[in-house]
Amino acid sequence: MAKAGLLFVGTDDGIVLYSEPGAAGRWLRIGQELRGQPISAVWTWTDDPTVVLATTGSLLLRSIDGGVSWQAGSSVAGGLLASSKAEPATVTCLADDGTLFRSSDAGESWRQVYSLDGASDATRVLIAAPDDPATLYAAIDTRVLASTDGGVSWAVLGSLPDPIISLTVLPNRLGLYAHAHSRLYQYAGATWQLINSTQQLAGPLTLLAGREPTLLAALDSGEVGRSNDGGQTWEPAGAEIGWGTGPQVLIAAPYHMDIAFAGGGPAVALSADRGRTWQRLKGDSNSVRAIAVARLV
Repeated sequence: MAKAGLLFVGTDDGIVLYSEPGAAGRWLRIGQELRGQPISAVWTWTDDPTVVLATTGSLLLRSIDGGVSWQAGSSVAGGLLASSKAEPATVTCLADDGTLFRSSDAGESWRQVYSLDGASDATRVLIAAPDDPATLYAAIDTRVLASTDGGVSWAVLGSLPDPIISLTVLPNRLGLYAHAHSRLYQYAGATWQLINSTQQLAGPLTLLAGREPTLLAALDSGEVGRSNDGGQTWEPAGAEIGWGTGPQVLIAAPYHMDIAFAGGGPAVALSADRGRTWQRLKGDSNSVRAIAVARLV
């Protein structure tokens, strides 16, 4: 039985830490570390969430005590972080200059595997397929790329008309979604198709697995939208949270298919019902930019 949850919130002023004692659904703010440092990405090892990675500027930091102390013990430049639920100790880091690094031991050691052209000064996205650690997707400005060998080689999956803000993938890699310039696209049949949606998007996408996968997205209205029909229609929620300019982060909890977290402005919120309703966690944060969560067992 799970004993506790750990939540790491990357902000413009360090990392805010939350704990969920007894995994009872009640999250308590327990501290703030790396104050004064803007955090652009955060990752935690689901097998042992006391191991945490965070990027600030061009620096990659690692903690082995749940975020209390940090070491810059690697020459890897900071950047985007991604890992697969199927192999959680394997982490990929996409540096700002396009250099791709790979770790198979939860960030203790790294090797350079590739360099993606055109990444400097471009919009960048990196995700891993949840059921296959060798499958990665990246977006560099308007291009979408895919790798099936852990980032050693890449194929171009085409381009969209505008820079890509977010990517998410269906289970078993049956479909890939992209958000670019308020519009939602799906990659199927080797082509990108614009989805005729009832809402305009404004931020990140994520996907909740299940018999009927649920898409979540930050909407132009400043709310979180949920869709069960592939993004054609959206049910907005969370207007009462107080996201500032809107949600900037959306993640699916790796330990439960119905749970998601969202953050934006000073707020971090939890949904335990697949995005239908949202509950704001106590304690404001300074410009939420990244979220990672796991449970101790």
